[in-house]
Amino acid sequence: MLSIAILRKTARFSLVRSSAASAILFMGSIAASAQSRDFPIGPFNQDISGVAVSFSGTLSVRLMEGQCNSLNAVLVIDLQDFLAKATQIVRASGVEKNEECGDRVAISGTHVERSGNGFRIKVDGNVGRQQCVKTKVPEVHGLEVKMVMKIVGSTTVDTNASIVAVFAPVVENGKTLRLNRVGGIDVNVSNDALRSLLSATELDKRLVSHIESTVDKALAGDKARLALPDALNGLEIHLKDAKIVDGASSLALNVEGDFAIPFGKGKLVYSLVGFPTDGC
Repeated sequence: MLSIAILRKTARFSLVRSSAASAILFMGSIAASAQSRDFPIGPFNQDISGVAVSFSGTLSVRLMEGQCNSLNAVLVIDLQDFLAKATQIVRASGVEKNEECGDRVAISGTHVERSGNGFRIKVDGNVGRQQCVKTKVPEVHGLEVKMVMKIVGSTTVDTNASIVAVFAPVVENGKTLRLNRVGGIDVNVSNDALRSLLSATELDKRLVSHIESTVDKALAGDKARLALPDALNGLEIHLKDAKIVDGASSLALNVEGDFAIPFGKGKLVYSLVGFPTDGC
């Protein structure tokens, strides 16, 4: 059986060891926070094909070992509003139509999910064609009777359809963020005659091209840069990687790059961002 003295000594040793461990953890957390800083970005609005889309996110800036001439940064932008307005953006392509005695195209909705480093978008809708029977019938205008062409009957054939494509953000030359299509375009139509309608009008290609070009233009915009902290806003950025990731509430755009600090400005920039300047 342990004596009272041994118990007291053991308890005192445990307390000291626990306090030391807590101190080490505390110092480690201080060091970790000194190595990185998070800045809120946005919200800011970006026009995508006439649709105002709100973006916001976080910029995480990290020290680079033994360097005062650059900073590593990871920008994570929440795509929740973009996903909510994807159907509006697709409809802005102008592919919808409702022609009397002609083609009919209606978009009912979109579904977006992550696919690898990009996203897969499925556009659902309805395609159809109205065929009319026309003939000349007499029509009285005062004392005059004229023969005019009128529709006396029609037949409409329509079916549900979907178009699926995958896109991924890519970095070009370390400076430009672009959106590229990955692979082909999947068209799902149950009616062969209406499949030929899609093929003849190239509706699938026009729709996918619209998504690619409008989102690509938005990615190349400067709104995100305008939302950067003042200390970083004038620095040159070298982009290294871009991908779609699972965010906290929806998909997110993850972009990594390095800020180049002009010669002799390292201490000033580090100080403005909130990093220690001892090594500069």
